[in-house]
Amino acid sequence: TLAKRLLFPALPSNALPPLLSSPNAPKELNDELYDFISLALRAYVSPWWHRISRFDKEFLPDITRILTFVVRTFEARLLSADYNVLLLRDIPLIVTQHYRDFRDASAKVGTIYGGAGALSLPQLFHQLQPHLAIAPTGELDAEYFRQTIDIVLKHCLPPEDYASEAERVIVREIMLKVVMQDVLPLVSEPWFIERTILNLLHFPEQQSPKTIDVAPASLQTPHFSFHTLLVTCLSAIQTVSGACLSLANAYRRAVQTVRTVNGKNADISPRPAAQLPPSLEALESTPSGAVPSLANRSSQASTSTPSRSLSASSKSSNGAAFSSLSDLPPSPTDNSTHPNGNSVNAVILAEEEDCARPLLDMLTEIFTIRHRLAASCVVTTASLVLASCASFIDRLLPHLLRTWLSPNFVLDMVRIGKRTLFPNGFPQPAPPMPTLEEQAAVRARLTEWKPSTASGHAALEPLENRECNVHLLVITLERILLELFPELLG
Repeated sequence: TLAKRLLFPALPSNALPPLLSSPNAPKELNDELYDFISLALRAYVSPWWHRISRFDKEFLPDITRILTFVVRTFEARLLSADYNVLLLRDIPLIVTQHYRDFRDASAKVGTIYGGAGALSLPQLFHQLQPHLAIAPTGELDAEYFRQTIDIVLKHCLPPEDYASEAERVIVREIMLKVVMQDVLPLVSEPWFIERTILNLLHFPEQQSPKTIDVAPASLQTPHFSFHTLLVTCLSAIQTVSGACLSLANAYRRAVQTVRTVNGKNADISPRPAAQLPPSLEALESTPSGAVPSLANRSSQASTSTPSRSLSASSKSSNGAAFSSLSDLPPSPTDNSTHPNGNSVNAVILAEEEDCARPLLDMLTEIFTIRHRLAASCVVTTASLVLASCASFIDRLLPHLLRTWLSPNFVLDMVRIGKRTLFPNGFPQPAPPMPTLEEQAAVRARLTEWKPSTASGHAALEPLENRECNVHLLVITLERILLELFPELLG
């Protein structure tokens, strides 16, 4: 294989050493990661290194050794991340704010609030979401990302490797090249986002209209026979039986999911009062009508092990990451000493707001539901229903999230990234910009799945500007990095 020839030329066997530290990591994921690393090194390092030393075969294996530390550090931090707070609250809030700011900026274009027409839409949007890494024209600051990657490498590499400036700069520039010049410019294009949404919705390709054969009038005359009646009855029975089987299967899976969610919540029982930490004893002794302040709860959560409030959110999140991504046993480290410091966020998420509220607000803002009376009534009714069963929803959504974040999902993401960046084994050249007709065709196909065309266009409009999309992507990337490396806040 390519990874064997480039990364491990002196390895006697064909089996590659494990890249991930988890013993239960799938072998396919290990091979795909090695394949991705070998393609990146062949594309970004080999061309200029062969000009310096054509016969040196130890340089690429040494870079692979350094990248192994980076990958394993990311693996450990991914397994300990709190995905409930990240995916059920923060990411929906970021998307919701992006839509609101885009529509506010669009309303100011050409008015006195927009510089009397002197400011463009990207400039007005940049005023609402100023960022050090992004210029008003949407250009990215390479030095900002370079310093960010350098801090990440500081916490990923061993001290002796980080002290070597040559090694650190080579690895940093490779990662900077992939992020700034290959990923972000492509993903921020409106046509790429719309095409990705089409692929996620599994929307069929447009087909040419089929010609309708007009049969002679003599053949169109209905002719009753026992054979036709029998076929009709059997077809109806097959349709009804198929629908019943689908309903029975859906009911069985729903009951199993409810039992699993309630069973996991029932297994986590509160400890006796004598074994509770002082902060939780205060919570136990608090009357039902008196709720401690947010600051007190935050300080209590940072010095103790939450048992009740985290039974459905934090514990299930951390435990789920181990069981879903690599089936690792739970860490003996207490949740209060979480390396990412997310116990306070988990307590706030569990006690202050419903898990479904940010998702519902995001959908309401995307499709402008509040502007229509009927849709607004439906959303209000849904909010009341979700509020009535909030405790169950707070357990169900993390369970569904754990089911979704499986090893197969990570494997698919690695394969998609490899096919996108290296479609033929080499970096993909800059894709040609689709014509206006092609972009209009993609957008028309995307709005076909929704009955209301106006709502579909309103939902896609905030994604139609590349400079504004850059803000959304950079802020989302920052939030993910802060979840994995809270040291960046310092």
